[in-house]
Parts: sequence; structure tokens; C-alpha cells
Amino acid sequence: MATNESFHIFLRLIKEKHQLLVAASDLLLRSLVGEDPGNKKKVANAALRAANDLRGLLSKKDVPSWLNNATTWPFDSKGLSVYRGFGNNRTEQVMEISSPKNRHPRDTPLDVQIQVDNWLEQRFGYRFRESSLFVTGDYMNAKSYAEHGEVRVIQPLSDYVFCWSPKCCDLYEEVTLSPQGESVHDMMERLEFQCTDIYNAIKSRNEIMIICDRLKASKIEI
Repeated sequence: MATNESFHIFLRLIKEKHQLLVAASDLLLRSLVGEDPGNKKKVANAALRAANDLRGLLSKKDVPSWLNNATTWPFDSKGLSVYRGFGNNRTEQVMEISSPKNRHPRDTPLDVQIQVDNWLEQRFGYRFRESSLFVTGDYMNAKSYAEHGEVRVIQPLSDYVFCWSPKCCDLYEEVTLSPQGESVHDMMERLEFQCTDIYNAIKSRNEIMIICDRLKASKIEI
């Protein structure tokens, strides 16, 4: 098949997915004035699937701002908040931050972090330990990292990826308690890390690693 023909087929597919998203969004807007919460949820999920289908065809750099997965955060998280503890108090109600580029571990030995990141990169394509902002759905856990600072609610503003384990609250603790003779590779396999289902990641109250260029950190109103 000629390259030019393949290109036009791809463009038609993009156009079809975009039209489906427009139709799903229009139906969602009409459903919002209705009284049936079950139908609203069904239509919202259909719109979310249409958005994900279109986004899945595009390279990361070609995803427009209105289609990045930060826009679906309220749906994906189902309204749950994620928290991070900060060492200092800031005056701003809302500040913009980003995940680190070359994070050095605070407690975990550097050689262990490198082995963990080697496993994560091979499995998921990202070195999450050195490139992530660490958050959690557990407010008290976040507060334990902010003894002289504050806890803020974190929300992505641009496209993001995340990783978590349903069996691991804190990886440093897992490293410390790992059975004698267990390799880092075997430990990571045992902990069942994954990069899907942000809702259950938050609900688990476990550690979540998130890579994102732009995140909103908001003060918690008391």
C-alpha cells in the first residue's frame, strides 16, 4: 500500500473518531439537563471512551490540550482527591509544579532505586522512581511527610502517566521488609505494579507515582 494512501486512510480514521467524540459530547451536554443520574453516567462514560479512542491514535506531542488525559481526571478519579506533603508552608492558594527530572531517593538506597527503575522502564517504559511526584489518596500519610509544612491537593493540568501497586503502601518499607534473598526483580513482580485505574489507585490509599509537566497544588480549605 502506498504511503500516501495509508496517510489518507489514517486521516479518515482520525476524522471518524473526532466526529464520534463530537456526537458523544453533544449527547452528554443534552443529558446533563435530565433527571436520570444513571443515564448521565452512561452517557458520560461513552464520551470518555470516545475521547480515549481519539487520543489513542495520536502521538503525545500531537494531543491537543483539550484532549489530554488531564481533562478526564474528574471522571477517572470519580471526584477523589490525591494529596502530597510539602516541607514548607507557601502563601499561594494554588501553585503550579511539575514532577522531577532526576529525583534522588530520600531513604531508598540509590542502587536499589536504579534496579527498581530498570524494572519499571522495561515493563512500562518510564523510570518512575526518578521522574515522579509521589502522591497518595491518604491525607494522613501525606501529612506525615509535612511535619513542618503543609498538605496540598494535587491535580494534573497536562497529560500524565502514573504507576501504583495494590500491594504496596510505601516502596521503601517493602524494600526494608523484603524477605532475605529476594531480588529487586522478584519483589517488583510480587507487588504487581500497574499503570491503569487511577480511581482504585487513589482508593487504595497507597503510594502513587505520577509523571506530569504541569500539576496544580491547592491549599486545603479547613
